[in-house]
Amino acid sequence: MDEQGNLYVVTGNGSWNGTTQFSESFLKLDPHLHLLDWFTPTNHEQLDKDDNDLNSSGATLIPGTKLVLGGGKEGKLYLLDRDKLGHLGDEGALQHFQATGSHLHSIVYWKSAKSGELLYLWGQRDKARVYRFLPATPDLLDTTPFIERPERNEGHPGAMVSLSANGGKDGILWAAIHATGDSWHESRPGVLHAYDADDIRHELWNSLQNPARDDCGEYSKMAPPTIANGKVFLASFGTANTGTGQMCVYGLLPSGARPAAPAKLEASVRGRFVDLSWTPVAGAASYTLEKRQGGPFEKLSSGLVRPEFTEAAAEKGTTEYRVIAVNRDGASVASGTATVAIQDAPVARMVMH
Repeated sequence: MDEQGNLYVVTGNGSWNGTTQFSESFLKLDPHLHLLDWFTPTNHEQLDKDDNDLNSSGATLIPGTKLVLGGGKEGKLYLLDRDKLGHLGDEGALQHFQATGSHLHSIVYWKSAKSGELLYLWGQRDKARVYRFLPATPDLLDTTPFIERPERNEGHPGAMVSLSANGGKDGILWAAIHATGDSWHESRPGVLHAYDADDIRHELWNSLQNPARDDCGEYSKMAPPTIANGKVFLASFGTANTGTGQMCVYGLLPSGARPAAPAKLEASVRGRFVDLSWTPVAGAASYTLEKRQGGPFEKLSSGLVRPEFTEAAAEKGTTEYRVIAVNRDGASVASGTATVAIQDAPVARMVMH
């Protein structure tokens, strides 16, 4: 969506007549979804016949310009003027060229302080590539890749990419892709790569370097990594095609020491309540309290900022408590346990006058 609220969409297979039917086309719609403008490639009938949907990457707007671009399963990239999309025929595009060998499902733009305006993609059965808008031709891409990685992925659908950066610096390209094989008809083991966005030949990390800690399981195609609040969120199928699934959250590893375990945890019964207290831990940001009543320990409360807590007493039986200190580098080991035993439930009395 642009600054005027106009919506840019790209369509796939279907019917086309240039008036009310627009398969294999870029469309510009106003905020009320009225059609304002459109572009359809010359070979739209062949795209439809071969199931080479134009819309597989969606539309990408280039900030600070009047440019919109996108590519489909044919692997061609189309660069268009948002004020004049061009209607029917490739000659209406500002630029079109073969950007990758086959399906293109994800595109990322970034303005690097070091290298200028860059476009990232990693198509099906192809290499990860970076294209650049040249200062001499700011409305056109250099059709020769600026950088590309040496390895070629093995199958469908290529990588889903996202990018994090501190403005024009410290860019990281995140690429989620199958680690082996082809994901066309089955889920395959996945991998999340982190590359230096100024030079994607330099890999910073990937999720299979330490699989016991970082592996996210089976690759969920068409689900790009999402970056928010200093974390990277990745959806996956988990351990199988169906019936499982998980969300993996990645962030910086701790760089300091975890807090010490809390000491002198005490629990006492006060009427219908249990009061808990413990010795404050130096450097702790918060505390997590756990309890159990015959089974495993379960979380009672977290994010506590004072070394005390009160809860309603159990009606009967034995309850064990323990507390854990937490800081930015992790959680402590649990404290020793404190136990309360209640033989008879407190009885509430009603006085009638």
